[in-house]
Amino acid sequence: MDNLSCMIVTFGAGKDVDNKKGFIPGPFDAPTHGGFRKAYAAMADRAGLTLEAAVEQRYDAARKTRVESVMNGQDDMAELRAEISNFGEGPPKDLVEGSPERTQWFKKWLESQDVEPQIDPANMTRDQLLELLERDPDMLAMAQAQGFVSQTAMRTVRVAGMEELKPAVEAHKALKWDQRLMAVCGRQGRVLQDDSSDGTSQVRFRGNFSATVWLPTSALADDSGASGNSTRRRNVLVSSEEELRAAVEKSTVVEWKDKMNKLAGQRGLALEDDTSDGTTCIRFPPPLDLTAWLPTCAVTDVEGGPDIEELDGDFEDEGDDEGEEEELDGDDELVALRAVIAAPT
Repeated sequence: MDNLSCMIVTFGAGKDVDNKKGFIPGPFDAPTHGGFRKAYAAMADRAGLTLEAAVEQRYDAARKTRVESVMNGQDDMAELRAEISNFGEGPPKDLVEGSPERTQWFKKWLESQDVEPQIDPANMTRDQLLELLERDPDMLAMAQAQGFVSQTAMRTVRVAGMEELKPAVEAHKALKWDQRLMAVCGRQGRVLQDDSSDGTSQVRFRGNFSATVWLPTSALADDSGASGNSTRRRNVLVSSEEELRAAVEKSTVVEWKDKMNKLAGQRGLALEDDTSDGTTCIRFPPPLDLTAWLPTCAVTDVEGGPDIEELDGDFEDEGDDEGEEEELDGDDELVALRAVIAAPT
């Protein structure tokens, strides 16, 4: 028997293929993060949506999921509740979903957010770059590992008394004694950089006397292991907004900012305690993903969860490399620092 081949031919237009791009909105849980908003807007644009329209869709989808979870007895979606709470009472009930008026409400909501400015290393001076590294331990570790910043930079030191500091400054050809330097005598500070060519160090002081000055390196004593500065890393919980605000307002070195209310009740990793001014440096995991100095009295030690333990691993010491490090000078060093800070984490 012959094999038969059959071909069916139809006449007339077939169905058009739908080439529309769909948009499945993911969590919009970092409304004040400039980089996050930019990335979210880019994805929305690929689907032909504005940022406010995409956020509106996400809000509606999140509320629907929240209602379904409650009806199914799965009321354990803390992250979803937190995301929805960012919108307050939400848009007026009488506005139709997807209408221009309702989308406009989300646009105004976006504009009302206190968006953190994006860091532009290309427009920062070396001092500004070093200050940024001082506040970001993981970024500092990256810069040190790549040899762009000395391993001795950012170390804690204590300045000698006036009877030793003043003669050292007066004997140095590049420095000049100023009566205001009396305020740093015997104080604890942090070295931003050393200049081995003339034996000086740039030191930053925090507290009642907040300044950055160049001092003779010989007048500085290593104070990293002193009781006034502890590097015991531990998991902590920030107190309530009311208690946090009260502690900040009493502090002489920390200034209250509205966005600090988002830190209240959050868990983080304490990287360093500075008992000289009663503050603690805390690293918060995503979605906050930031490092902040807060009054020590406003945080409590807690048992860590998986997320915090993973965060702790990001900061574990890698050990000292043997041999001398290759140091960069001038413009090359500045370019390198900017590259480290601009690199995605």
